Amino acid sequence: MRIDIPTVILLLGTSSFASAWALWYLRWQSSSKWGLFLLALGFATLGTASLFVGIGFYQLVPKAIWANISLLGSAAGFMTILIGFRALNYGRIRRYVVACALILGALAISSLCTNLWAVDQLRGTLYLCMGMCCNGLAAYKIASKYRTEPLPSRIPLAICLALEALVFLEMLVVAVNNGFFRGHLSWGFTIQMLLHFLTTIFIYGLVRDRLEKVLRNASEIDVLTRVGNRRWFENNAPLHPARKDALIIFDIDRFKLINDEHGHPVGDEVLRMVAAEITRLHRTNDLFARYGGEEFVLFLDGVERSELIHIAERLRNGVQNLRFPAQGQTFQITISLGLAWNNGSFHSLTEMTAAADQALYEAKNKGRNTLALYRAEEPPLSYPEKTSPQA
Repeated sequence: MRIDIPTVILLLGTSSFASAWALWYLRWQSSSKWGLFLLALGFATLGTASLFVGIGFYQLVPKAIWANISLLGSAAGFMTILIGFRALNYGRIRRYVVACALILGALAISSLCTNLWAVDQLRGTLYLCMGMCCNGLAAYKIASKYRTEPLPSRIPLAICLALEALVFLEMLVVAVNNGFFRGHLSWGFTIQMLLHFLTTIFIYGLVRDRLEKVLRNASEIDVLTRVGNRRWFENNAPLHPARKDALIIFDIDRFKLINDEHGHPVGDEVLRMVAAEITRLHRTNDLFARYGGEEFVLFLDGVERSELIHIAERLRNGVQNLRFPAQGQTFQITISLGLAWNNGSFHSLTEMTAAADQALYEAKNKGRNTLALYRAEEPPLSYPEKTSPQA
C-alpha cells in the first residue's frame, strides 16, 4: 500500500499538536509543571516544523522559509523535549539548556550562511540524527531513575522512547545507504506518529503514578516523626515471617510524665528525636515505624538471636544518650524493648507481634530501660535493668 508522504507528515504534525495539548492540560494537575510545560512546548514546536514541511510539499510558501523553519524547529523541538524529560525527572536542566542553545545557535548560523537548508538530503539526515540522539538520551535518563523512583510507567516510557530512537536510526541507515525513499519515509513517520501517542500515554501514567505515590505516602507516613505509620508497616512487613526474622516493639518510658511536666510540644520533640535516632542506628533493610502513641516497631529479616540482642542494646543505649532541652535544663529518657525471634515457631506476623508485645510487657514489669526476649512456650527472657536516668 502506497502512503502519501505529505499527508503523513501533516498527520505527524497533528499528532505532535495533540500530544502538546494533552501535556499542557496535564500540567495543571501535576507538581511537575515545568517539565510538562517544556514537553508540551517541544511537541508543539515539532508539530509546527512538520506542518511547514507538509505545506512545503504543496509549494504554498517559498522553500527558504519552510525549509529553515522545519530544520531549526525540529532541532528546537527535539532538544526542548529532552530538557523536558530531564525536568520531569527532577534533574537540573541549566547545563542542558546552555548546551542545546549553543547547538541550536550553531545550526542556525550554518543554515543561514551556507544554504544548508536548501540540501534536502542533508536537512533530512540532520533531522534523523537529532531525533535519534534526543530520544535515545531521554530514554536513558528515564530508565536510569528507576532505581530511586521505581514507578510502574517509567520503564514502558523508556522503552517507547528507545523504540522511537531505533526508528530514527533505521531510517538514517537506509537514507545513508540508499537515499531517501518516500515510501520508506512514510512508514517511518507513521510509526513515529503512533509512538508519539504512546509516549504521551506513558507520560500521563508517570505523572499519575507519582501522584498516587504522594497520596499513598501521605496516608502511610507519620506526620510528626516522618517514619512509616502502622498502616505502612502492616502493608510492607511479611505476613508470614521466615526463620530468623525478628521483631522489636519498644516504647518510651514514663512518656506521660514527660508530657505532664514539660508540655506536649516537648513530648512531640522527644518522639521526633527518638525516631531520628532509631532511623540512624537500625540496618538499612529493616522496617521501622511508629506503631501508635509512644510505641514503635522494628522488623528485622535474617538475623541471628545474638545479633538481635546486640542491635536492641545499641538502640537502647542510643536513646539513653540523647539529651532533650526543656525550661533551661536538659533531661534524658529511656526505652523498654520487647523482642521476638522466629526460630520456626511463628507462622504469622500477628503471632510475632503478640509475642513481642508480651515481651515488652515483661520488660516493663521487670524494670524499665531494659529489654526482654520472648521464647515460645516459656516466660520471656528478661535482661537486667540498666541504670535509669531521671526524667
